[in-house]
Amino acid sequence: MHYQTVDGDYYFLLANKIRNGQDFVIEGLKNASGRHFSPYPPGYPLLLNVGVFFENTLQLSAVLCLHFFLIFVLGWIWIVKKLPVISLITICFTDTFMELACNQWSEFSFIIALFLAAIWISEMESKKNLHHPLALSLFFFFIFLIRYAGIFTIGFIILKLWQSFREKAEFKFWLKTGVALGILVLAWFSFQIWAFGQPTGGDRYANNQTNGLLAFDLLVGIANQILIFKDWSGSSYQSFVLGLIFTVFFLIWALFYSRGKASSFKPKSKFNSLISNNLIYSGLLYFLFIIPLRWYFYFAEGYDFRLLGPGTILILLGFSVRFFIDFQIRKKMLLICLWVMASCFFSLPKKEIYLKFQERIWGNTETVFPQSSP
Repeated sequence: MHYQTVDGDYYFLLANKIRNGQDFVIEGLKNASGRHFSPYPPGYPLLLNVGVFFENTLQLSAVLCLHFFLIFVLGWIWIVKKLPVISLITICFTDTFMELACNQWSEFSFIIALFLAAIWISEMESKKNLHHPLALSLFFFFIFLIRYAGIFTIGFIILKLWQSFREKAEFKFWLKTGVALGILVLAWFSFQIWAFGQPTGGDRYANNQTNGLLAFDLLVGIANQILIFKDWSGSSYQSFVLGLIFTVFFLIWALFYSRGKASSFKPKSKFNSLISNNLIYSGLLYFLFIIPLRWYFYFAEGYDFRLLGPGTILILLGFSVRFFIDFQIRKKMLLICLWVMASCFFSLPKKEIYLKFQERIWGNTETVFPQSSP
């Protein structure tokens, strides 16, 4: 199942409007120009319609169908490219990844799309066969339409232009990709201005928080992302401390019980190095975009897992690929079991489970302690 949210309800409403050929607006919302609009781009509602297509057949929710489909596609490509599956599994069982996957939000699809883009680019770069710049720019544009934050990919293209400055063919490829993507984004904003009077339909207000509060919020957000095992339900301080202790022990275990021996994953493979680098580059550039944006403009969320999560997951996967390629880890299956069990334990909404148990067994519906929000 998944958590139902206001944003999720709007996404489903817009997906239904696309299916029915209706105007892509939310009637209850008006912008400064007095026009009905949608603050969300159409990419994720389009993907939701893929989930709706499978919903009746599989008798599962559209979000669950979509997420299963995306994970299947990513996993299949990951295996075909002979990347260490263990690295993908460990990331899938981080708290942030599971939390984003359990909601109706667009971030999960956004992350998977960025994974696929990194694989595609790394494959072309490893074979020195960069082709179809228009196709890549269209894929980047669709990432932008899943979540407007996808505009940060322009920064990724600029980085690639700088890296390939002395390589004429590569530089030409990235220049064409950047120009095509720029034209697509400008065309989209121009259409939005014509249709709604504003580039993205909605309003983005200046942030009225103090710099000190923003800095503190950012530090807490980064700390929460570093502590891979977290108790988002806030059910107990002890659970949070246990998560921190487990993370420290895992790092100690990785440091002292790994040996620098080449594994069967061919650590010298250029593709493996490129995929790791491209994932890390993407994560860092995402942070360089989203952190200043949140600093200067108002968002309903602070620097939480929803804003920082995509960058964190990209960087973690990049380092995880490099880690599991460069080191022969002892008892890998034991590591995976520990990781999965600990992640699941610290990610469970323990308050809600306890209250459900209390209601079913004793018939008591009173809240023993404050209910956590999903």
